[in-house]
Amino acid sequence: VTTPESNVSLGNGKLVNFSVDGEDARAYRWSGLYEGESVVFLHGAHVIVVSVTTLSPEDAIVTDYRALLEGFTVSK
Repeated sequence: VTTPESNVSLGNGKLVNFSVDGEDARAYRWSGLYEGESVVFLHGAHVIVVSVTTLSPEDAIVTDYRALLEGFTVSK
């Protein structure tokens, strides 16, 4: 997450502990052309990133994104 290729540098750099289907994850906000939120976690040898971009944090898609994260299941 902290590599130069990551968009975490477009935000305040603050990573928040998060859980996706019991997997340890980190969430962060960033800003560029659009506002964004991302959650990143390891699954085996893979890095999984789930993101949403918005014009405003109040956009309805943010609610959908958070619901998606709540119901997200990871194949064990």
